[in-house]
Amino acid sequence: MPDSTLAQLALLAAIPANVLLFYVLRPTVAVAIGLVASAHLLPERTVLDLPGFPELSKYSIAAAAVYMGGVIRCPQVFLRSSRSKYPLLIFGALLVDDSNVEVRGGGSPVVPCPPTQ
Repeated sequence: MPDSTLAQLALLAAIPANVLLFYVLRPTVAVAIGLVASAHLLPERTVLDLPGFPELSKYSIAAAAVYMGGVIRCPQVFLRSSRSKYPLLIFGALLVDDSNVEVRGGGSPVVPCPPTQ
């Protein structure tokens, strides 16, 4: 069954909302509020399936939106940092990281306890 339109609109609206946080708050506070608010407020078990992208869950959208907000609002920090010399590579890694989920083949996800003697 396809996801509801309202749930997908909420996922899309999270991107500009998280970017807007960087213009209202300090970057460190905007990251914290953006990630926590997205984890709590966005719909569960809904994915955004855009052509050319992996399925984006609420966690990958939150991480990508917070990263975009940081790059847009304070690019000097991201370009000066030795760890973030390749912003597009990091953005791509955020998207791919959430799409590489191992699917269990079958069986019970619960490991039974050994019998006591």
